[in-house]
Amino acid sequence: MIDPTEARLPRTGRDPDELFAEMEAARADDVDWRAGKLQGYVYAVGDDVSDVAERAYHAFFATNALSPRVFPSVKRFEDELVAMASALLHNDVAAGVVTTGGTESNLLAELTARE
Repeated sequence: MIDPTEARLPRTGRDPDELFAEMEAARADDVDWRAGKLQGYVYAVGDDVSDVAERAYHAFFATNALSPRVFPSVKRFEDELVAMASALLHNDVAAGVVTTGGTESNLLAELTARE
């Protein structure tokens, strides 16, 4: 556990190679989810799908779905995903939002149902 009284933002930036080395070392004890040893948190879908997801993330990581007027492309993708999910459930009326998972998903599902 990190003591919050000792956690301080650095006065200057750090070398990116040094940061990435620290990140690699930090995940040394993480579960190997690609080997299928983890259920419910991360799903291994294959390198081909992961490569597409990584490229999509890099293309859109700086956008914000809270601003559909500023980023209409993100709103379009969200609308398409919601419609696809609705069709999978044989529902004629698509309503929903894309979330990052966890509690956010539960709260937004309740909000969507209410609205």
